[in-house]
Amino acid sequence: MKKVYLAGYKNKNLGDDLFFITVLERYPHITFVFEDKPSGFYSKLFKGYKNVEVLPCIKENFLQRIKNKIIRSSHKNWLGQYYSQYQKKNKIKVDAYLRIGGSIFIEPQNDTISIKNRFIAEKKYFGQIPFLYVGCNFGPYSSSDYYRNAEFVIYNCSSICFRDTYSYGLFKQSKNVRVAPDVLFGMKRSHPCTKKKEKSLGISLIDLSTRSSLTKYNTSYMESISSYIQYKYNDLELIRLFSFCEPEGDVKAIEDLKSILPDMIKDKIEVVTYDGDYRTFLEKFSEVELLLATRFHAMILGFVYGIKTVPIIYSDKMTNVLNDINQEVSSISIQNMSKEILLETIAHSKIIDVNNEIRDSQMQFVDVDVVLKS
Repeated sequence: MKKVYLAGYKNKNLGDDLFFITVLERYPHITFVFEDKPSGFYSKLFKGYKNVEVLPCIKENFLQRIKNKIIRSSHKNWLGQYYSQYQKKNKIKVDAYLRIGGSIFIEPQNDTISIKNRFIAEKKYFGQIPFLYVGCNFGPYSSSDYYRNAEFVIYNCSSICFRDTYSYGLFKQSKNVRVAPDVLFGMKRSHPCTKKKEKSLGISLIDLSTRSSLTKYNTSYMESISSYIQYKYNDLELIRLFSFCEPEGDVKAIEDLKSILPDMIKDKIEVVTYDGDYRTFLEKFSEVELLLATRFHAMILGFVYGIKTVPIIYSDKMTNVLNDINQEVSSISIQNMSKEILLETIAHSKIIDVNNEIRDSQMQFVDVDVVLKS
């Protein structure tokens, strides 16, 4: 049986965790090697899957933390910087490397070269095996240095499949580059839609206070949503506030919204926080009639579950996907939010047909299929 090292964003984020689940369910005949976080969260998440070896996170002692901090600041020892403590102590031998995630190629604030260094370190560690990237978009980025370093990774991996035409267009001259709709468009097969709750509203929020380019829009963002809830209060029987990623501040954003709502409205509010039980989360998510979706994958899953979805766009990655869908989707920019604009946008919203995207999302794994089935 083949072994594959599975990598991605490990931060109790529903979208990325569903990526991991999708891979495990798609390839039951493959053994995946996955390194856990110190909390042991992923050991619990993957408990029912027999085709994954979850390696425990080895905690660094005080001297190791100091040493690795120096290494990270100097960029001189790539192996020490990018290898986990487990990898340093135990040689992991696999037949392929698979990294799945959306914002794999987003430029970090203070480090334009790390993506290239990590790739070189991983190639040196794992040896001459296929390196496969699935489900990503490129950017946002601002520097030519970052572009060149990311380009090195993209052109030297075995295969990469982007999730939007814009990202694909930047590198389409390379034969190893492909494009297909987002992986989670394919979630419909595993998690069928349930009956919608009448007069229900779902809202996916993000914390703008940690996003330097968006902080100044936080007041209008919160007040616009609060005003809509109060305006529609008598027509609503249920309001569900969804936290897709608590570590990134979704719960904080929910509490901030609740703090400016009248007490009488709070009786209709149910907070749904992703804590690893993705089945219950998706069941509650799929039941709402109308969804205000700020999280990228709230937008995607809203479309998949046949919910009347209004994307609140905070990043070009959302705009690029909407352009690819090539249908009239009522959306609103987070930079342009007001009570009036939100009301008008919702009034023109409708359920859209994404059957083509659901079908074509399977093409994300074409090259992975070839490597793992050979």
